Amino acid sequence: MTTLETLRTKAGVFVSIVIGIALLAFIVNADTLATARALFSSEGDIGKIAENTVSREEFENLLEYNTEIYKISYSMYSQDVPPMNDRVNESLRDKTWQDLISKYVRDTEYKKIGLGISETELTDLTVTGTNLSPIITQIFTNPETGVVDRAQLQNFVMNMSGTVKIWWMDLEQQITNDQLYSRYSQLETKSNYVNSLDVEYSLEGEKNNFEFSYILKDYNSVPDSLISYRESDLKDYYNKNKLKYKSTRSRDIEFVAFTATPSANDYEKVMYKMEELQAKMDTLSPAAMYAFVRRNSDVAPDSLYYKKGELPTVLDTVVFNKKEGDVLPYYQDGNTYNLAGIVRFRSLPDSVKADHILFSPENSLKADSVLNLLKKGASFADLAKEFGTDGTAANGGELGWFDFKSMVRPFSDSCFFKPVGSLMKVQTQFGVHIIKVRDAKLYSNKVQIATVKKNITPSQETYQNYYAQANRIAVQGKGEWKNSGQPALKTDCRRAWKTISEWKASP
Repeated sequence: MTTLETLRTKAGVFVSIVIGIALLAFIVNADTLATARALFSSEGDIGKIAENTVSREEFENLLEYNTEIYKISYSMYSQDVPPMNDRVNESLRDKTWQDLISKYVRDTEYKKIGLGISETELTDLTVTGTNLSPIITQIFTNPETGVVDRAQLQNFVMNMSGTVKIWWMDLEQQITNDQLYSRYSQLETKSNYVNSLDVEYSLEGEKNNFEFSYILKDYNSVPDSLISYRESDLKDYYNKNKLKYKSTRSRDIEFVAFTATPSANDYEKVMYKMEELQAKMDTLSPAAMYAFVRRNSDVAPDSLYYKKGELPTVLDTVVFNKKEGDVLPYYQDGNTYNLAGIVRFRSLPDSVKADHILFSPENSLKADSVLNLLKKGASFADLAKEFGTDGTAANGGELGWFDFKSMVRPFSDSCFFKPVGSLMKVQTQFGVHIIKVRDAKLYSNKVQIATVKKNITPSQETYQNYYAQANRIAVQGKGEWKNSGQPALKTDCRRAWKTISEWKASP
């Protein structure tokens, strides 16, 4: 009975829809119906892959997923998340299209030959195996030891949740795709071999040798005045070489370009989101602000310290009158909303003078020994000349005066946040450093700010509105529609619409 009741309900909805469409046929004008048909017909599809039609909805859903994975991955292990600019968006669209090609072409071929990867094998590649995937190796290699920290890897997998779990599942899919493609390529390579006929033809070809002599005269060395020809000669030459002059058919296409920009509704949605984030950020301690920003911002925080005059005016005029933990009202800067929280104030120098001794990463123990000698009073300049491996060794390790941004981050942190006279060991991507802070000058009050940045971009609804406008023109362009003095649009214009961020003409 439940099944029958469900069928009756569904049938009633279906009949209502049919009656509604019939009524619309009497109420709505022909142009509107044509536009509606175009919106919901196959003409709204964006392409075909191996006879499989790719719909706009499928492409945009996958694009949205790839965009979220991009944001999650950078927020996890990168301090510098690029903004969602045109270059990044174009890269994500290309990746989305490649993913669809993989789905409709490669995955189909894999299934045909029964190629796959078991759960046990995937676990070996990602967590427990001796030969981990290069992707896992790159992410979980300890920079100090140069080997994968398996304890950290297993602890990460055991405790991941939320967006981190989504990122990990995508990572597993990437590894699976790479493994399948590698195996398929190996099968293809090993399936090609040289048979006996190939060998026979090759040997016969090597037996047929010829000797000949020739004289070369440069074509440009013959003056044009010495060459005579008739009209019939040109016609004969043309008739014999017609195929050389054959050209592909060309077309003139008139098109209208639509650049998608955020609507007022898109701005309003981001404003509501910023108000929600501000309410949450107001409850946080200064120490928790950076983690909050990494989870919610489109751009990772820089964690630098700024003195008065270096911040945007809207912050610079008020931030130095606030205290640590204060959250300032969000503000708009172009197509970005910003929400700033004050993490810390510190009195820091503008410039520091320091010396260093650089060791290669594998000589960390030697660096410890040198550091002990320095602490006992040994000459820094003498040890720098003996053990230093960079260009400063000849000068006793002297670096002179430099500002914070002149050095890589771990190096600058050690020099600017330690008192004059400090002696320390620091590791950077260049190796292991022994650093001595010689002097510092121009101290001032500086602030560290964690800022949530939300980019205002066109929503899917906004894109659909632009698509509807373009489709309306395309439908009306089936004839020679003219409006307000605009040029006629031909049928071929129907292929001229793209639906990502800008509508472009394509043949």
